[in-house]
Formats: sequence, structure tokens, C-alpha cells
Amino acid sequence: MKAKILIVDDSKTDRIIIEKMLSDCETLTASDGIEALNMLDENPDTDIIILDLNMPVMNGFEFLEILKSDKKYKKFRTIILTNYDETEKEIKGLKAGAIDYIRKPIHMESLRTRIEIHFKLLEIEKITERKLNETSLTLETLIEKAPIGIAISFLPDYSENKENITIINPELEKITGRSRENLISSGWRKILFDDDIKKNEELYNIFLSGITDKYTTELRIIKPDNSIVWTEMTVSALNMGKERKYNSIFLIKDITERKEQEAKLKHFSETDALTGLYNRRYLGNILNSCEKNKKAALVLINFRKINYISLTYGYNFCEDIIRNTTKLLKTLTDKKCRLFQISFERIAFYYEDYESNEDLIELCEKSKEIISKNQILYNLGIGIGILETHKYNYDAENTIKNVSTAAERSKIYEYRFFDSVLESSVIRESLIKKSLIEISENKGNDFVYLQYQPIYNIKENRTEGFEALARLKSNKLGTVSPVEFISIAEETQLIIPIGEKIIRQACNFLKTLQKKNFNDIKVHVNISAIQLIQDNFTENLFKILEDCGINENNFGIEITESVFSENYTAVNKKLGILKDAGIKISIDDFGTGYSSLAMERELNVNCLKLDKYFIDKLSDSEDEKTITGNIISMAHKLGHKVIAEGVEKIFQKDYLIRNNCDMIQGYLFSKPLDEEDIFKFLFRKNFAFGGIYEI
Repeated sequence: MKAKILIVDDSKTDRIIIEKMLSDCETLTASDGIEALNMLDENPDTDIIILDLNMPVMNGFEFLEILKSDKKYKKFRTIILTNYDETEKEIKGLKAGAIDYIRKPIHMESLRTRIEIHFKLLEIEKITERKLNETSLTLETLIEKAPIGIAISFLPDYSENKENITIINPELEKITGRSRENLISSGWRKILFDDDIKKNEELYNIFLSGITDKYTTELRIIKPDNSIVWTEMTVSALNMGKERKYNSIFLIKDITERKEQEAKLKHFSETDALTGLYNRRYLGNILNSCEKNKKAALVLINFRKINYISLTYGYNFCEDIIRNTTKLLKTLTDKKCRLFQISFERIAFYYEDYESNEDLIELCEKSKEIISKNQILYNLGIGIGILETHKYNYDAENTIKNVSTAAERSKIYEYRFFDSVLESSVIRESLIKKSLIEISENKGNDFVYLQYQPIYNIKENRTEGFEALARLKSNKLGTVSPVEFISIAEETQLIIPIGEKIIRQACNFLKTLQKKNFNDIKVHVNISAIQLIQDNFTENLFKILEDCGINENNFGIEITESVFSENYTAVNKKLGILKDAGIKISIDDFGTGYSSLAMERELNVNCLKLDKYFIDKLSDSEDEKTITGNIISMAHKLGHKVIAEGVEKIFQKDYLIRNNCDMIQGYLFSKPLDEEDIFKFLFRKNFAFGGIYEI
């Protein structure tokens, strides 16, 4: 006969997992307590209920209360689902009427074993109830042949009264390594592991009080040869008449093999396979459970650019370096200082009860000395972050994140303490990130807006167009510089949805310009490399231009030279599609990045934006001036126009005119303008070019 099991869990995923684990049973499912009660009414022959305690509508404890108070539900056996750190909930659930608990993540063998035990127990109870009508099978025969250990007690004090345990089957003798007579004479206290005696007595007293009529626990039994046997014991009441008030049946299963397997899985989940060090999860448990005021610090070493080694020498070589380096660093550990593998490129010392910061600094210096002996690691460099955990009320996740930030922002082969300044920076970044998330999801009151800096065509003496410059307006932080928020947006990939909003804003502004008959003016938008490498970037851009009714010839994008460092061929091909459609392509900050004039002829671009660095150099020697003029000349020979950025002085403008520069951009012509000021600028008559224009 198949066991009929009702699974009650609001997580569909968990219900499916448990159903698959119990595929040889007949399973029913419910997503909350109310639905479960209806299922029980429809299926009164249900054998076992597997119940998640955390559910909406009616939680597990409320459900147990109904089962306990309503006679028609009292017969149902309930196993509750808990997490490893929910001991109080387990006790509370047992007191509320549950017969057992299973901890998440659910171990398949554990689940099946417990279901088997409870189903066997159910069968025994059913057989006992039918005993008077079934002469072919007696209770004694069943107990003798049962594949699990069985003991039946008729008195409440299971440990002192030698007449307490009166029935013991052969399987229990095998599990304990003791005869029936020896078990009766010894009592349970003498064969149980010391740490388990008190726990079992507490549960047994709850059971005797009538709060619950069954419970399950794990116990360690000491065999005569002093070896330890892990067992799972289920205790249930036996109704055998009023004259025997304390009848109990004990079902004991040897789970030593399972516990050994669990220990291996636990070890595997808590250690790094490469180095054998305890991992981030294990460290997290320590950080979350340690006393908040206990003096301790985390010293994290970040192997910068370690993954570059695998690209050059192979992944196995890279692994060998990490393995050998951590082996040497482990020589610096002792009882107060332990080493953990946080990730492939990060390791951390957890240092307790150190005397002063000098101890932490000494640890850093010794670590640097060890690491520097490996020439490859020395060339790549490391960063070290230090966070004194007792000074900050962080959980494990934020502790590791913040000490990692300190390591990332330290100088090469230097250490940096996480302090109030860095904490403020981290908090600010967190607020910016939160603001960007809300903006990308159209939530909150923060927003990204654009200012527009005019681009002046020297040769035609007119405003050629505008560069759209993104700004972030935050209620908490005020106006945030793009230098701050763009890098965070790129790191989090939020630049993709936010970049689309920026493009649409720029297109709407361009549409307004066209409505006012400024049909020859262009708008340029800065595009991140992350946006550009998206497979659907070109299609999305064309779709936005079409939606806004924008002619491609009036729209331009500006990219930095770094976009060519990842996949030159693919990026250049994509730019070619945009350029052929009429979109103007400019390389921003030219001359300070990845590309060079030697490769410019192959690039699908229209224009080079000469970096402000070269404009500022015009006040230096003649050689510096000559370099700027030569760049302009060579760009023209390669078929590209040139925009000079950061023009602020008259002599700079004059030099650029003499050297045939096409366009200029900077405070000499205009600062970035809000949209409402653009038209004052454009309609201004008799503009005398030659000074900083102020609205």
C-alpha cells in the first residue's frame, strides 16, 4: 500500500521537489493552511502531512492548532519543515502537535527515511487496531520481523525502572550491540551520548505531559566497544487501555551512514575545493554568530587581475599559484588567526583578540612578503582591506562587501582600513545604486535629466549641434555627477535601461528643436560600451528614432576608445551599420585611450573629439602645440572631422582656427544648458563670439 501524503507549502518549487523525492508515494499538494484543510476533508485517508511553517493566509502554527483542537483532524500525522537555525520553531511545532521536523535544504535520504519510519509506525498502529480481527498476524510477530529497532514501554520513567522497557526486538539489539537483558538492566541514560540525554528528556517530558502524542529526535548510542551509532528515534503513544496510562512505542533506525554522508556534504559546502580552506559561507556563519563586542578584524587580500594569468598561462597554472600561495599564507595562522577562501581572487584572515592595529599591520606586511615572492602575482599587484568587526554593526554579507571595498580602493601592495570616510562613500554608492534601480523601474521621485552643451562649427560660424550630458537628481543626495553614477550604472548593468531613457529624452529634445525649425542641428548622446555590445542595440536605437520621428542624420552617438578593446571587429561592424544609416559616430576623449591614428582609417566613425588634455597643452611649448596640430591634420587626411573639447581661452580658439579644426566645444562658447535655456541661446541675436556666454 502506498503512503498518501499531503504536502503543504506556499512555494511551488518546494512542493515539486518534495513530490519528486516521494514519487513512489501518492501525493497531494496545497499552497496554504485553508486549502490543506479542504484537502483533508476530501481525503480523510491521508497518512502524513508535510507542513511548511511559513505560509500566507494561515501559517503552519495556526494549521497545527486547528488539527489539535478538532477531533476529526487529530488522527493526522504532521511533519514540519524548518531551517537549520530554527530550533525554537521546531520545539514550538512539536508542542503544537507535530510528530517530527525536517530541516531545509531537504536531504532526500533523510526525508524518505523519516517517511518510512512514520509510515511503518502508522502501519503498526493500524495493525494494532485490527489485532482483534486479524488472527494471522500478531503484534509480537511484527515487532520481531520489523526492519527497524522497536521497544515498547509501559511505565513513565524510561531510564530508572527496570520493568519500564518490556519489549525489545532483535533489530534494536543489533543497533545497540546489546542484548534485551542488558538494555533493560542498563537503562537509556547509560547507553546514550552525554550531550543527547538532556535533549531527549525534555522532549520525552513534553510527550508524557500530553502536549504531543509523538515526537522524533536524533540520538547517539554508545556501543559496548565505545563506537558511536547515530540513530533516529520516534516515540509515540500506544492506546492499550486505562490501566496502562503510559504505553509508549520507540522506533529506532540506524542513520550512521546517512550522518556521515551529511557530514561530508556539510564539509563540501563549507570548504573551498581548490585550497581546502573554509569558504565564504563558513566565515559568514562565524561573523553572524560572534559576539558583537568581541574584538576581531577581517583582513582581506584581493589578487588583482588574477584571471589574466589564466588567459596567458592557462587556468591550471592559475589554480596552482592560488593553491601554493594560500598554503604559504596559512603558515601565518594560529588559534586566533584563521584563513578563509572568499572567492577565487580573494582570501581573508579572521583575526580575534589581537592586541592593537600594529598586529593587523604586521599580518599585512608578512602577507605582502610571501605574495611578492611570486613574480607573476607581484607584477599584477594586490590590495588589502582591513575591517575591525567590533566597530561596525554589520551582518556577514556587508562586512565582507565593505572590507572588499577597502581592498579594491587600497593602493597596489598597500593596505587600507575601512573607516568612516570609506563607510560614507559606500553608503553614498548604495544610495546612488538604489536611486538608479528605482529610476530604471520607474519608481520613486529620483530622475535622470539632460543638459546640453553646444558644439560650435568654426568654419560655418554656427551652432552645429549639442552634446547631451546626463545628470542624476536625487532627493537624498541632490544633483549627482555623471562621474559618480555612470560607473555604478555600468557596474550594475543598469546603464542599459537608463541609457534607453537618456536616448529617448535626447530624441524628444531633438523633436522640439525641429518643431521650432532648427532642422539642421544635431544632438549627440554618449553611449556606454555595455550598451553598444548588446545584441539588440542597433535595432532598439532605430526603433526609438522611428517612434520619435527623428531623422538619423540629426542624431549622433559618442563612444570612448575603450569600446574597441573588447571585440574590435564586432563593435566596428555595428558602428558601420549605424554610420551607413546616417547616424554620426564620434570617438570621445580621443588620444588618451585604446585606439591610435594608425587604425583610424579602418574605424566606422565620422568624427574625433580631441581630448581636453591636448587643448590645455596649447599653453605649453611649441612642441606640444605641434602635436595637437598634427593630430588635426592627420585626422582630416583619414577622412574624419575634429571637435576640440574643453576650449576655454581665446588663444586656444585662435590656434584651432589656424590649424583648420572643424568644431569646438567648451565654456568659451557655452556651458552646458538646461533645455529651457537652449532657445534663448539659439535666438540670441548679434552673438559676439569670443567670451564665456552666461544665460
